Amino acid sequence: MIDSIRQIGQYATQKSGISLDAPADVLKLLCEDPASSPAYRHIFTIEVERDGELCSFVRVGSEEYSHDKIARYMYRKGGANGPDFSLTSRLTEPGKFFPNKILGWLKQDFNSSVSASDLRLLESLGQCITDHAEEIVNALTEKNDVIRKDKGNAIVTVIFSQNGKKEYIGDIPLFQNLFREKALNKYYSKYNTESRAKDQICSICREKKGEVYGFVAPYAFYTVDKKGMVSGGFDQSLAWKNNPICRDCALLLEEGKKYLEECASFRFQGFDYFLIPKPVRPGVDTEVYDVIEDFHRRGAETHLSGKYMRLLDQAQDEVLDLLSQQENTFLCNILIYHAGKGEFKIDRYIEDVFPTRLRVLFDAKKKVDLLPYISDLKVPAFTNGKKTGDVPYSFDFGTVRHFFRAEVDESLNGYFLEIVNKIFTGQPVDYQFLIYAYMRKIRKLFAQNYPTRESCLRGLALLCYFQELGILMNYNRRRTMKPPIAELGKEKTGSRSREITGEIFEQYADFFDSDAKKAVFLEGALAQLLLDIQYVERKATPFRTKLHGLNLDRRSVTVLFPKIQNKLEEYGKNYYRDLEQLISQHMIQAGEEWRMSKDEISFYFTLGMNLAYLFKADKDEELPEMEKPTGDE
Repeated sequence: MIDSIRQIGQYATQKSGISLDAPADVLKLLCEDPASSPAYRHIFTIEVERDGELCSFVRVGSEEYSHDKIARYMYRKGGANGPDFSLTSRLTEPGKFFPNKILGWLKQDFNSSVSASDLRLLESLGQCITDHAEEIVNALTEKNDVIRKDKGNAIVTVIFSQNGKKEYIGDIPLFQNLFREKALNKYYSKYNTESRAKDQICSICREKKGEVYGFVAPYAFYTVDKKGMVSGGFDQSLAWKNNPICRDCALLLEEGKKYLEECASFRFQGFDYFLIPKPVRPGVDTEVYDVIEDFHRRGAETHLSGKYMRLLDQAQDEVLDLLSQQENTFLCNILIYHAGKGEFKIDRYIEDVFPTRLRVLFDAKKKVDLLPYISDLKVPAFTNGKKTGDVPYSFDFGTVRHFFRAEVDESLNGYFLEIVNKIFTGQPVDYQFLIYAYMRKIRKLFAQNYPTRESCLRGLALLCYFQELGILMNYNRRRTMKPPIAELGKEKTGSRSREITGEIFEQYADFFDSDAKKAVFLEGALAQLLLDIQYVERKATPFRTKLHGLNLDRRSVTVLFPKIQNKLEEYGKNYYRDLEQLISQHMIQAGEEWRMSKDEISFYFTLGMNLAYLFKADKDEELPEMEKPTGDE
């Protein structure tokens, strides 16, 4: 991963024409954009008149922020409770900001860092700003109150005027040198310890360098804040032995990190991730970067394109579809993480995914989206957490998340990410584990009288997706899914139930490969038809209590069958004798060879309940074709 980020940094610097041998270019790399959001539209300037080594305060002014002046602002974030790396900082509450960021920077010990002449200049600057501290804070407060009314933020910097010429701190060699020294210092100075070594081999570029550092960490997943983390002992000054990195590689890692955060940072199903491309050919290959940058640059124009598909999350942007259309000249690495409070934790790192693999994933998605019953499904749509209506179902990783959402049990996040990893890398997913997860969700919905149709069909879609990818473990059949059957459910000659059943079992032959499964599925449909009739007759569905909370086994479904038949006869509405005959036939043919777990029996039964509308008799005119008021609730 680190090598890939360095390679991205190498591409970014070459594209910008930056040389690591040029001090001015290194300075540009070390500078950060002080405008962390569009709200930072204002620059408040502490203006100082300079006469040789003497400084005098002039006023607090203001100007508009300019992206072209980033190097002149020369900003880099420091500690939360200390000064930043220069006299440029993001303004917070002026009364706390000024002594912390501005005076805090000026009170540093510069004796060993600068010449006597420069030291006098810094002392004079500190004195004049300290003498006018109250005036400066009042002016910053007044200006800040004005921009806050428009929800704006400001950046504060010091500028000098000398002989009619205005200079930002980034224009002055003294401040440039102090900034560069402090910025590079963090690579080897930490925890009140220095860790660097001369004439050692860098762990990234594999070259012998004049100096390597021990505290280079673009992300905080690697630290040596505890002495026991240091290789070979408890001496943090020897941290360079753990991961020796030279200055050039450290700078390239930072540039790679900036590139990822700007162009290749995405979200899916509540997780943040970086898409880290890795060209497979020697040198810096720009093909994959061109695709990512074009996607980032064109924004909604690309996202709303009719050819653009999402796989990870229907509500979030992603570039995978465009990358899947490329040749195998690069690999995709996906870093899923969460960050906060100075911590960066890697939740999952998915490596070495070729574009051809992405094509396979999207091709399987297309097939699942066209399957009958699944393609008819409508699912809720949400905007800012509020339901805005229903939209046609389209397969994405939200279907996996549907069954592994960590609302109560945090371990579900781990299961979800593990399945995501297996999808990308082609590792097997256990069939029985999926069925268990389905029923855990469905039983909870059923107990609370919520619909189960969406969960059942999402479960079926996910099984079909995994089967198409060939990664469904502990499930022996392997077929290619057929195209959808048009006009399913119209009247045909012969037994309607037999025709519909034959079409369902043929279309989903991979999952109806035994008489036991067919019998359980059809009995679930018959149970739902009874519940619908009960609702019309009584506005209630008392037979639901006989379904054991959808915790079914072979014995319970065998016992339920005659009870369902008797109830239909009692209501005088047993229009489903051909369906009952099919159930009996499959039960007899199944014999003793059921080989189905309780969860599997329960899932197929519930799936039958949710497709029962396909079998509805024409005489039952009071029940709308697509409305099942209580049976799946």
